[in-house]
Amino acid sequence: MSIHRRKRRKTSYSMVILVAVSTILFSLIGFIGQNGAYREYTLDPIQEPYLKLVFSGLQNGRYPWSVPPVGRKRPNKKNESRLSTVAKIRQGETQPPIQEIFTEEGLLPAGVCSPVMDAVDYGATNPNYLTPEGQEFTYDTSGMFAPNGVYYYLTPVTEDYFNDAIFIGDSRTEGLWLYGGMQSFTSFIAKSKLDVYTIMDTPVPFHGVDGTEQEMTVRQLLSERTYAKVYLSLGINELGDETQYVYYAYRDIVETIRQMQPNAIIFLQGIMHVTASRSKTDSIFTNANIVDKNEAIASLANGRDIFYIDMNPVVCDENGDLMEEHSADDVHLRARAYPLWRDFLMSNGIVR
Repeated sequence: MSIHRRKRRKTSYSMVILVAVSTILFSLIGFIGQNGAYREYTLDPIQEPYLKLVFSGLQNGRYPWSVPPVGRKRPNKKNESRLSTVAKIRQGETQPPIQEIFTEEGLLPAGVCSPVMDAVDYGATNPNYLTPEGQEFTYDTSGMFAPNGVYYYLTPVTEDYFNDAIFIGDSRTEGLWLYGGMQSFTSFIAKSKLDVYTIMDTPVPFHGVDGTEQEMTVRQLLSERTYAKVYLSLGINELGDETQYVYYAYRDIVETIRQMQPNAIIFLQGIMHVTASRSKTDSIFTNANIVDKNEAIASLANGRDIFYIDMNPVVCDENGDLMEEHSADDVHLRARAYPLWRDFLMSNGIVR
C-alpha cells in the first residue's frame, strides 16, 4: 500500500471521528441548553436530534452561553408586510381598540364551545408574556366574531365527518398526523416550528386524504381546495410573545381563512399544556402563560361557524398540568397518547 493511500485512509478515519465527536458534543450542548439558552425553541426528540437546537440558535445569533431574552420575540421583517396590524402595534404606530367586557347576555351558551381549561400558576411565568393588566379579549358585538344568531353545540361524530376537513398546525399537529390514527380519513398540513406569523406563506408538507403528498403553503392549499372544516392548532412556539400580539396575529389568520373558505366551520384548538416540571421551572413554557393565550384565542369563537375546542382535560391532571406519563419532553405527547386527542375530536364536532 502506498504512503499516499495510507495518508488518505488516515485522513478519512480522522474525518469520521471528528464528525462523530462533533455530533455528540452538539447534541449534549442542545440537551443541556433546552431549558436554558434554547428554551424558546421547541423540539420533538422523537423526530429531531438535540443538536438541531444548537444550529437553530446559531441561525438566530443564539449561543450556548446566551441568556434567553426576557422580552417578546419579534417576527422577521419579511413577515411584517402581511401582518400590518401586528407590525404597527409593535412599532407603536397604533393600538387596536380594547373591547369593553361584554354583558352576560353576550356570552356564548355552555356547550357551544369548550371551556378554557385552567391550570395552577406556580409563579414562574415572566409577566412580560402575559396580557397587560386591564386589557380584556372579549367577544365583538358585530361582524364575523359576533356571538349572535343561531348557536350550534358540540356533539359526537364519526370518522367520515373528517373526510372534508383540514388540520393546520405545528409539530403537535404533525404528531397527530403521525400517531393519531387519522391518516385514512382526513388531511393534514403541519410542520415543526410553525407559528402565527409564518403559517400562511411557509412551504409545509401537505398530506391529503386522497393520497396527495406535496409541499405547499397554507395559502396555496386553501386557494386550490375547498374544505367544510378547518382545524387550527398554533401557539406553543409563540409563548415568548406577549399575548396581545399573538391574539391579533391569530385573529388575522382566522379572518384570512374565513375569506378563503367562506363556508367552512373553523375550529380553534386550545394550546396544549406542558408538564408540571416544565411549568414550575421555565419562565416561558408555563401553563399560566398557555391559559392566558387560550383565553384570548377562545374569545374569537362565535358559536356559529367559529368554535373553540380544548383537549387539555383528556391529557392533563387536576392541576391542569400535562401528565408526565403522556410526554417524553414535557411539551409534546408520546406517540401512544395521540389517540386521546383523536378521541376528543370525535366527541366534539359540529353538525349544522
